[in-house]
Amino acid sequence: MVYTLNSIYSCIIGYFTMIGKIKKNFINLSMVFLMLSASLAFGLKFAIKRIFGATAIGEIATALLLPVIGSEKRLIRRLVATILLYTLIPLGLMILFLFGNKINYVTKQKIIAAISSLLFSVSLFPAVSEIAKTIGNYNHPNELLRNYFVSPKKISVTFPHKKRNLIYIMVESLESSFFSKVHGGAMDDNVIPELYKLAQDNICFSVDNNCLGMKPSRDCWTMAATVAQSSGIPFIVPWGENEYPSELKFLPGVTSLFDILHNNSYKQAYICGSKVHFSGMDNFLKTHKVDFVYDLITAKQEKFVPEDYDDGWWGMEDKKTFDYAKKKIMEISNSDSPFACVIATIDTHFWGGNFRDDCCRHQFDEQWLNVYACTSRLVNAFVEWLKKQPFYSDTTIVIVGDHPTRLHGYTPMADDYHQHVYNCFINSPVAPLKEKNRDFTLYDMFPTILASLGCEIQGDRLGLGTNLFSDKNTLYEELGEEAFWEKIGTEKSDKVDFWYYFSPGNCRDYNELFLLNSSEQYKNRKS
Repeated sequence: MVYTLNSIYSCIIGYFTMIGKIKKNFINLSMVFLMLSASLAFGLKFAIKRIFGATAIGEIATALLLPVIGSEKRLIRRLVATILLYTLIPLGLMILFLFGNKINYVTKQKIIAAISSLLFSVSLFPAVSEIAKTIGNYNHPNELLRNYFVSPKKISVTFPHKKRNLIYIMVESLESSFFSKVHGGAMDDNVIPELYKLAQDNICFSVDNNCLGMKPSRDCWTMAATVAQSSGIPFIVPWGENEYPSELKFLPGVTSLFDILHNNSYKQAYICGSKVHFSGMDNFLKTHKVDFVYDLITAKQEKFVPEDYDDGWWGMEDKKTFDYAKKKIMEISNSDSPFACVIATIDTHFWGGNFRDDCCRHQFDEQWLNVYACTSRLVNAFVEWLKKQPFYSDTTIVIVGDHPTRLHGYTPMADDYHQHVYNCFINSPVAPLKEKNRDFTLYDMFPTILASLGCEIQGDRLGLGTNLFSDKNTLYEELGEEAFWEKIGTEKSDKVDFWYYFSPGNCRDYNELFLLNSSEQYKNRKS
């Protein structure tokens, strides 16, 4: 009997002990899960900010929507490694705190919960707020597109009898903050003196009376900036049926600068040192009738660089890209047709820039500033080379930054300093009626580049852009700063914010204007 009672007692004690252990283990697992998820949220935010810089989430979304190839693989590997690093640091510290000291366990749980809540709040809440705002705007009309968009299909663009060639240099992340403070920049010394002098000696549209350049828009990554500059519209990352698989055309409803040049018998080339299919650039160029596309892959095929060439960056360094461009320009210029050549640089891309011993000098403490100084010299040398070519007298040169710098740790800017994107027009046959003290954005580059070739544009507007060579107010000037950003579906952008997803207003308006039948084509392919 005693033995039986002892057995029953032991079972009861064992049961409650087991329940206690299960409860304790459950609490421990819950705490670990809380710490892990909070650390992962923290790691994800700051890793993305570290890798992509101060950029729109739209760029990341596009990278996910499009095929992962070339430079994207390296980008994703670096992103994953950085996420792990930024996740493990807070996670490790919290685990050590939870299991490695003599503070009351319940008290430690409360402290961990508070820390996790803080990590969640600084990591996720801003993103959730912006995403909610995007979803809220998704079905609202975009007033600029609906009421102010001027379709190039309905506007006459008249070229001069003798058509001019176009050299269009799109410099990665080029902004005027790299000027000295004396010249309106943010630096003690002028980091890009050659580019400053080019702007001073030629046409430079500017918000001030100097050469600060244009207001930045939210199109703060290369693909979006290319669409904005060449088409006069914002680029909306498509969702659902309007994704951009590699087989479909890219914005087939857009009439871009490249379409207009093609329709006027221009031979066109696009040259870059990276792989051109990054972010779907190749599809955009092919859709809009660019004849020749040259990149790292074609340079290898043509044995311009070795087959195994890889400089550890995005592709060829800019020095080689400009040499490659010289070769291709000489080829394309040997024709009776006018030509247009776009050269896209890459050395000044974020992560610190691509420092090359054969070009860069150790002028500044920061590597990125030395890379910008090198790029300034390279662009200037390329312009000097162009001036010596037989086609130069009939050629307009346009130098534009694609978007502002996105890694602010390298630019000692005060809180009230406003970034501006560089522009310079060289050897244009047209003089601007109002060059300085203008308020304008990337969208205005579309008609302005055509005007720089001597084209006459009916009404001086294309897309959402205004011909800056005219005295017509831009939409920014006409509507005012607040109304402009409100109507385009976004807040004003004196500095580029990280937690922003660019979706300006109603995608149905966007589809009707620019996507045309791509949605139907996609449905047919899926079926």
